Amino acid sequence: MSDSTQCHCEVSCTKSRECCDKHSGHCSEHGAEIQVHVHIHRHLHCCPSKTVCSVEQPAEKTDQKLDQKPDNPVKPIELPVIRFGFYGVAMGSPHYPELMVQVNAPSNYGVGGVYNKIRAVTTLDASKDIISSALTAAQLKATYDVLSVGLHGSPFTVAEAVRLKEYAALGGVVLLTCDGATTAGMTNVLQQFGHTGVLTKATAVAYSGVASATERLSSYFGDSSGVTLKGHSLLVVTSGQPPSGSRVLATSGSNLLFWTVGATEGRVVAMSHFSLTQFDVAGTEIDNGQERFLNNMMAYLFDKVLEKR
Repeated sequence: MSDSTQCHCEVSCTKSRECCDKHSGHCSEHGAEIQVHVHIHRHLHCCPSKTVCSVEQPAEKTDQKLDQKPDNPVKPIELPVIRFGFYGVAMGSPHYPELMVQVNAPSNYGVGGVYNKIRAVTTLDASKDIISSALTAAQLKATYDVLSVGLHGSPFTVAEAVRLKEYAALGGVVLLTCDGATTAGMTNVLQQFGHTGVLTKATAVAYSGVASATERLSSYFGDSSGVTLKGHSLLVVTSGQPPSGSRVLATSGSNLLFWTVGATEGRVVAMSHFSLTQFDVAGTEIDNGQERFLNNMMAYLFDKVLEKR
């Protein structure tokens, strides 16, 4: 049996935002907006409808710790190291260090360098894997990002030349260094990459050429279009001999000095002679036209590596 004298009441809850009373002596931030949580009690029998009892509760805590760590922190991106394999009279060989001194300088290539997409370049002697080797093109690709191949006195068989072309087709990057003295091995390689016609040598004398004003590989190290390039020997290759889609990058008269090889998606670059990487190339600072051209070429090759990463 219920007690008829018991006072029944109705409870409701509301939230409101109020501005702090500037005359209050209990608040140090006059005018600040506060959130008030109020319980309303109305007695059903003994209180007039307009009479209420209110009890204020502390403001809800809405701020978040500023030092709270995210649930899934973002891992820093680790930059790659370029695996640069060399064979013969070619870039990377310790016997021809001029340009690689600049490539290995952290101020030029690396996290704090001009070309800062990689950590470093490591050079590897690839001779045993390129000539008289049982490695497949896929295995070469898994081992080397770039193959710098010298064709001076080259013993390349047709099968070895085919494997080098397959390496490029799989995404490998190739830098071919030709030579003024023609050999059957150099002919095998160039023919497999689509070059035609008779390959002959020019007289070994110092010469000057010029970089193309329109065909550039990159400009990381400054504009190198139209700069003078020097060498002392070259292979006679004219504009009609590389395969369709090739880009002529530099010439000396009618002879090509640097070109990209067509039908390789730009992953194969050829140069006429190694001396082009030695003239006016010294120290780590890149401060003349020939050095800018060569380092823009190297940066382009590394860009091609990163396209397939």
